[in-house]
Amino acid sequence: MIDRTLRNHAIVVLAFLFAFALVTTKVLLSENGYVSPDGTNYLGVAANISAGEGPFVSNDGRGAAVSTYFAVWPIGYPLFVAGVAKITGSSVFIASKILNLILLAGSMAIVMRTFSQNGPILALILLFGGSLEIFSLSASEGLFIFLLMLFSMLLGRLIDDDESAGPGVFIALLLAGIAIFLTRYIGLFVVAPAAVVSVVLYARGRFLSALFLLAVAGTIGLFAAGYLYINQSMTGFATGMERIPAPESPAGFLKMLGIGIVRELVFPIASWEPWETGQNIIFAVYLLICGVLAVFLFKAGNDTVRPALSSRQQSFLLVGLAYFGAIVLARWLSQFDNLNYRLLGPGTVLITVATFDYLLAAFPRRRTAISAFMVVTVGLAFLDQARLIQEARRGPTFYQATEEREARYRDVPDSTIVIFGDMHQRYLRPDLHLAFPMTRPYSAITEDWSSFIADLDSSRDLFIDGQAKASPRLHESAQRVILNMQSEHVHRFSQ
Repeated sequence: MIDRTLRNHAIVVLAFLFAFALVTTKVLLSENGYVSPDGTNYLGVAANISAGEGPFVSNDGRGAAVSTYFAVWPIGYPLFVAGVAKITGSSVFIASKILNLILLAGSMAIVMRTFSQNGPILALILLFGGSLEIFSLSASEGLFIFLLMLFSMLLGRLIDDDESAGPGVFIALLLAGIAIFLTRYIGLFVVAPAAVVSVVLYARGRFLSALFLLAVAGTIGLFAAGYLYINQSMTGFATGMERIPAPESPAGFLKMLGIGIVRELVFPIASWEPWETGQNIIFAVYLLICGVLAVFLFKAGNDTVRPALSSRQQSFLLVGLAYFGAIVLARWLSQFDNLNYRLLGPGTVLITVATFDYLLAAFPRRRTAISAFMVVTVGLAFLDQARLIQEARRGPTFYQATEEREARYRDVPDSTIVIFGDMHQRYLRPDLHLAFPMTRPYSAITEDWSSFIADLDSSRDLFIDGQAKASPRLHESAQRVILNMQSEHVHRFSQ
């Protein structure tokens, strides 16, 4: 047994190291370094925190071009990035990648600790395609997954009537819940599963534990209310900006949700696109192994058992499903990105871990087949990462692109407003004010060029990035300006 345990742990460690190499290579070879538009804001705040300027960012130059309190997203992820940057002496970009890989390893360790015998094979779920993409990005979802894993593990200990679950567990749950909210506003949803478990504990006669857990849920809610109140007083909005109602019809929303769920079920690929030949080869092999596993499980016959859900399975499912419901409801009510692997992924990981742990218990004589399915799926995910690396090699590397970005903006004066500014300047040059006309569906209107220019701080010099693209979302007047002023340079703008 010891030899098997050591072997399984060794396989997981080797798989993580291979994933580490793939992700690092992919990130550094890609032109954008896997820094999304949201990520540039996070890194910009982290850069200012590291510089001792606090959680503030340069605004978009409207009204008065000033530094404003950052509230569009919570401060948790930038704080962690700034902390790693301070400790390692690295840039916020490198710090975000170091942090994400630590969080990936930490998430796998939580699964291995929580599910003991099945832990090593279940930890491989964090190396599926969607998870690898999440932990590649300089964004908050990796930290969010790690904290949800921790919260679920602690909640499972309470459900399990664990005698060792003393006051420390409740304090840890409180801190984890607050951290989850500080990572993403949607994290407030953890109040719901905590309240549900408190009711369950009360029904079992564990009145003191139920009361403590209810107090944890209430304290998280009060902390969130206080944080949102500060946001409101500092920015005029509880979450730092006006939230636009979702534009989709019910049918359109259901279609988007359905596509998102189907893509989540294609475990080796983060975002399966039917027209991508390279992806379809991986998809075809994945369908084949799904079919083989289904046959093995179907033929199990009398070998099948019907175990009750364990406390750990219950907690992971409860938190995963609660998150899934919360993010779908939030997207139904307001406009933000489509329901993709970044938004659905945190729930998918938790639900998948619990589901496969149940399958391993329900089909004890099919353990080898289930384990083989997991290993092959991870192998296919690695193949997809290799495909992404090949795609990244066709363009400049991140550092080559960064040198070009820095050279293009070298002569731009400090604290200038740059129209259509390069998003990476948010952390390369946090002093700059990057300005863009408002467009639907992320704003209530599609702003014409004259209104946009009139709204900018007239006391500041205006520059325009000549490499801007004439997006069809822009007002036609803004598109005309872009087409007339395209160049390789960032130059002074005048009407």
